[in-house]
Amino acid sequence: MTIASNIPEILLPTDASEIEQTLNWRNCWYPVTFIQDLPKNRPYSFSLYDEPLVLFRNNNGQLICLTDVCPHRAAKLSDGQIIDGKIECLYHGWQFGNGGECLHIPQLPADAKIPAKACLTSTPA
Repeated sequence: MTIASNIPEILLPTDASEIEQTLNWRNCWYPVTFIQDLPKNRPYSFSLYDEPLVLFRNNNGQLICLTDVCPHRAAKLSDGQIIDGKIECLYHGWQFGNGGECLHIPQLPADAKIPAKACLTSTPA
């Protein structure tokens, strides 16, 4: 019995991080609700793979999907409100934009910089 030498070797990833890099579930589309069931001016809460997420519309009507946990005190952003196309946390009034960036912290002095850890994870909507 002989083995052909021209058969390519198949290499499988042995590290879980290699597998995660090839398929990032955040870059895939998933139906979560019917568009007509989304509230017009309120956040919509849902979970995907046990991660709490929130959908809302910005001023242009574009759907925005962010992590549904405020980085300040872990309150649900979906319990908050939409103000000028930004989602506002009900707890302390932190506001977040389209990409999850924290745009406003009422308690922060006007000349202070918003810390990077105040940002949220965004997911394509």
